[in-house]
Amino acid sequence: MEEDKDNLKVAISFLFFNAVAADGEIDDKEIVNLSKSKIYEKFSSDKYIKKGVEFQKDLEITERISQAFEPVNSGLSKSELKQFYRDIIDITASDGEIHKNEETLLSLYSDSIDLSEKEIETIYKKWNADLKKEIENLQSQNDLAIALGFIYFWVIAADGVIADEEINTLNDYNIYKKYSGGGAVNNDFNKDLELGDRFKAAFEIVNSKLSNNELKELFYEVNKLMFADYELDENEKLVFQIIAANISLTNDEQKEAMEKFTNELKDKVSKQKEQNSSPEIVEEKRVVSNKDNPSPKIEEERRTVSNDSYSSQENDSQKKSTMAIVCFFVGGLGVHRFMMGYTGIGILMLLTGGLFGILALIDFVRILTGSLKMADGRELI
Repeated sequence: MEEDKDNLKVAISFLFFNAVAADGEIDDKEIVNLSKSKIYEKFSSDKYIKKGVEFQKDLEITERISQAFEPVNSGLSKSELKQFYRDIIDITASDGEIHKNEETLLSLYSDSIDLSEKEIETIYKKWNADLKKEIENLQSQNDLAIALGFIYFWVIAADGVIADEEINTLNDYNIYKKYSGGGAVNNDFNKDLELGDRFKAAFEIVNSKLSNNELKELFYEVNKLMFADYELDENEKLVFQIIAANISLTNDEQKEAMEKFTNELKDKVSKQKEQNSSPEIVEEKRVVSNKDNPSPKIEEERRTVSNDSYSSQENDSQKKSTMAIVCFFVGGLGVHRFMMGYTGIGILMLLTGGLFGILALIDFVRILTGSLKMADGRELI
C-alpha cells in the first residue's frame, strides 16, 4: 500500500514536471501555478519531483506518460482527475499562450487520462471562461488605475504647479497606493473630451469600483492634497466643485468624509494657540539713577509676558486678533474674507458654508500663523 502511494506521487511529479518544462523553459509563472495546485500539494513534493524526473527514463516520452497515468487513473478520484487536468492546463498556459510542444503534451495527457472527451471539453470551457474573467478584471483594474491617476493629477496640478513633494507623498495615501499602481498619475484619460466630461467619465469608473467607505477615503485624500498649502485658487475651486459634484457621496457623506481632515486641522489650531499663548521671558533694559549714585546706570528687568499681549504694533495686532475672532465665529459665511478684500472667495464660502467649514478652519490657522495677508498684500501682524 505504501509502495503504491509512492508510485502515485512519483508519477504525478513526473507529469507535473513535464508540464512545467514542455516549452523548453521553466519560468516563475509556471512555478507559481504549480505551487497553487491542490493535487500537487496533496500528492507531490520537491522530493518526489526529483524522483519524477527519473521516472522510466530509459523509455520514450509517450510510453513514460502512458505508464505514469496507470497509477494516476487508479489512485485519484474522478474529481481529482478533473482538477489535475485543469492544473496541467493552467501550468502550460502560464505565459498566456500554449506552444506547439505544450499542445502535443496536452494531447498525450488527454489520450491517457481516464476522462471522457465531454469531461475534457467541459474543463476547457471552464478554463476559457475563467481566463476571460481574469482578463476583464485586469482591464477593469487598469481602467480604475488610469481614472484615479487622472483625478490625482488634476488635484495636484490644479494650482499650475506640480511639486516633487506632492508626488513623493502620494504613496502615503491609501486609495492611491491600493488602486493606482504607484505611478499612474496621468493626464491622458479621455484627452479628447472637455475637462468636465473627463471627470464625469473618470468618476463613472471610480464610483462603480470603490466601496462607499473607499469613496469617502478618496474624497479625504484628494482634498487633503488640494488644501496642502492652505490656499484654494480659482482652478482648485473648480476642481473641488467638479469632484464634489461627480463623486457618489451625499453632502452629509462628504462632510463625514472630511471630519478626519477637519480634526487634523483642529489639532494644528490647538497647538498653534498653545504656542501663541505660552509665556516667554522678555529682557528689558532701562536707564535709572538714584540719590546715592547720581550717575545713571543700565538696569535689566526680566518679566514674563504673553505672546498675545506683547507687540510693538498695537493697532496691527488688534487687526489680527479681530480677524481671528471674526473667522472663528462667522468664518463659515466668509465674512473675514470680505473684510480682507477677497470678494470671490468670500462669495464661495458664503454659498458653501466655508467649503463645509474646511476653508474657514484653514483660514483661522493661517490668520494665527500670519500666513494669510490682506488682498492688497498688507500683513496682519
